[in-house]
Amino acid sequence: DEEKSSVVNGDGIYSSSRVYSVGNFDSGLSSVTYPRTFKHTLGKHAEQFSGYDQHDSQELAIYLLDALHEDTNRVTKKPYIEKPEQGEDESDQVAAEKAWGIHLQREDSRILEHFMGQIKSKLECPKEGCGRVSTTFDPCMYLSVPIPGAMDKEMKVTFFPLNPNLTPVVLTVRINKTATIAAAKKKIAELATEAYNFDENELLEDNIQMGDIWSEEIYAFYGDDHEVDRIRETDTTHAYQLRTKASIMEELNAYEEVQKKLSSPNKFPTNPTTQNSTLDPTSRAELDENDQWQNVLQGFLKQPMSLYQYTNVKRSTHEQRLEFYGKLLRFIRKCSDCQEVKSSDADMEEYDEEEKKSQSPRPLSPVEAVAADSGLSLEEAC
Repeated sequence: DEEKSSVVNGDGIYSSSRVYSVGNFDSGLSSVTYPRTFKHTLGKHAEQFSGYDQHDSQELAIYLLDALHEDTNRVTKKPYIEKPEQGEDESDQVAAEKAWGIHLQREDSRILEHFMGQIKSKLECPKEGCGRVSTTFDPCMYLSVPIPGAMDKEMKVTFFPLNPNLTPVVLTVRINKTATIAAAKKKIAELATEAYNFDENELLEDNIQMGDIWSEEIYAFYGDDHEVDRIRETDTTHAYQLRTKASIMEELNAYEEVQKKLSSPNKFPTNPTTQNSTLDPTSRAELDENDQWQNVLQGFLKQPMSLYQYTNVKRSTHEQRLEFYGKLLRFIRKCSDCQEVKSSDADMEEYDEEEKKSQSPRPLSPVEAVAADSGLSLEEAC
């Protein structure tokens, strides 16, 4: 099998002195093979492999097969032959055999017999209305394929549903390293829907926000265009379900309507209280003493300190006080319209009537005395 080599750097690797040929490896004359001479000869023809640095094994295999093929190629004069295409009525087997026969007219060696095959390549013209399709069978000595799972990334993500009654769940997300956060959110939506048995389209990737947690606080939020490879194995990643954009816009529109009403000239309701909701003078006097009414009113506020802010001219603007006053009047009107309050007021009136009949007239309160002396009404006296 040793033949005159083609020109590879002026001297073929296969025909060089003291290099093992295919016959030497197959003869079985020795059970031990020392690669020192082979390594030295390889370094002479390919300087990138000289020395003792680390090199890529695939790069070495590609160079070695190509060089050995050229050294052992039985064809010394290669004719020019166009690469054939598969005919419309031609089967794959016939087209492949024809392409292989044409290839052997230029390339023929022991390396080709053991390491070379064919790949079917099909190209279609993307131009609309063209429909041109080209199918060829190309020689192939090596084919790079990804290792299954080598490009996948597995990460733990804690998902927090919008419903506070549902317990957060840790999801195992397996996704390609080159994928974006948008693709990860889509995968999280699928896993969370299955975990919580959500209805279809109840949880969409658009309603999920992923973030990096550090020291039990949100350190950063991930954008949809960020790559998942930036998330390290030691990172703590949370995914939060958000309210839909439609529900937020609905609430925003309702808020804007309220603001429009507050900014109108008639922003305060007329006659917000009724006779039944008016406190008696004694109760008013008790609440006025040491500003006890503020303590009672603070119990109805989400932020009790806001009452102190709005009643202090140095801590609020005139517009803020007017807005708070309008909200307070509407609150009082809702309370007066409550059926339970009306029933309670009716019972209290009935009780007061019975008390008046059974008791002697009580002494006037300080407010009532002021009203009687000045000729003012009780409200004006207060």
